[in-house]
Amino acid sequence: MKEKEKDFDTLASDILIELYNDIKEHETDLMEEGNLDAAQDEMIRLAQSGENPHTALPGVARKHGIDVAVLKKAIFGENEEEDGEKPSAGLSKEKKSQVAKKARAGKNIGKSGPGTGFDNVAKAAGGGEKGQKIAAAAMWKNIKR
Repeated sequence: MKEKEKDFDTLASDILIELYNDIKEHETDLMEEGNLDAAQDEMIRLAQSGENPHTALPGVARKHGIDVAVLKKAIFGENEEEDGEKPSAGLSKEKKSQVAKKARAGKNIGKSGPGTGFDNVAKAAGGGEKGQKIAAAAMWKNIKR
């Protein structure tokens, strides 16, 4: 009888440990998703305020508990290039055209507040090609799908 109780206790313990680990894994996934969104928003705010996003990246990643490489891929769109998928994938040709026209006209590219036109965001993100890439990433990220 003691062996059956011991086997049952061991089995119950193993099941509880497995269940606990599953819950922790999903909890971590959910937290990382929320932290990643918050980190991306903070990076965009910093770029708009004139701070260099490349120098701010490690601090923001550490603050939100995210790996620097994960945040870098999310911000600079390297993930889409690696997957071969464009950030505008899944949008109709009409929607892409509307977004591009809106950006060229200098209108808000998806973030609220003053100075959120494509050129303003690009300039705030450091200007040049780097600033344009960051502004484009922000623009495609903030499209209502």
